[in-house]
Amino acid sequence: MPGPLEIRVETTMLTGETATTVHERGLARLVHREIDHLDGLLGTYPVHGVDTSHRDHDDLGGRPFDWSALSAHEQFISIKATQGEHHEDSWLGRDLAAASSAGMIHTVFHWLDASESGTSQAEFFLKTVHRYGFTGTHSGELAPELDVEECVRGGQHLTVQRVSDFMERARADTGETPTLYIRRSFVEECLGGTRALAKYPVRLARYRSGSAEPDPLLGGTGWDFWQYREDGAVDGIGRGVCLDVFHDDLAALKRRAHLPGR
Repeated sequence: MPGPLEIRVETTMLTGETATTVHERGLARLVHREIDHLDGLLGTYPVHGVDTSHRDHDDLGGRPFDWSALSAHEQFISIKATQGEHHEDSWLGRDLAAASSAGMIHTVFHWLDASESGTSQAEFFLKTVHRYGFTGTHSGELAPELDVEECVRGGQHLTVQRVSDFMERARADTGETPTLYIRRSFVEECLGGTRALAKYPVRLARYRSGSAEPDPLLGGTGWDFWQYREDGAVDGIGRGVCLDVFHDDLAALKRRAHLPGR
């Protein structure tokens, strides 16, 4: 069946005003196909959430999120906590408190510096999030996450051991197995195609693939969370947001978050 010759997309701006964009012919068909894929994805995996950091607040001019609107449409949020051995995200404390107050399932993540000790980064991360009361075991809290994206820094190459050291130190502290945010292609290109990371729960990133799911890590069998967009729009924040889906239903997510699953 041929696609549309014209498609109109209505967008609600942060001011409440609406704007209409008209796409024609080839571009209209591309937009239509993307919408079809997205509808299929969200229908298959209806439990969805976001990843955020201070940059999302910067895009709002330094303002807080509208947590009432955000929690009404998203089921979970992953909040950036720390990076490397010394950097704490400037919105960590405020966003953790707000997520808890909004009754939103939440967790925190650490961005791994390729050049620094995995153990020392884990200790800094844990000390920081504990200061705000996060343990990964309280009601509404998911296990913490490690964001692995950087392959080389200062001439030092990331190693599998550095990743494992962080994960195991965090597991020993919280009693929960952390979730690993990573791409399969990153494991293949930067970490030699190791199978050593397949034992961890994963949030796999794969963008602009329509409804095509990410391939599991080598040695793995699937994924727990899928980050399918890095430039999405959500109520309560706006545009440029990382969007995720959970591989199971809401009851299963609640059980992970130490809530009654129903």
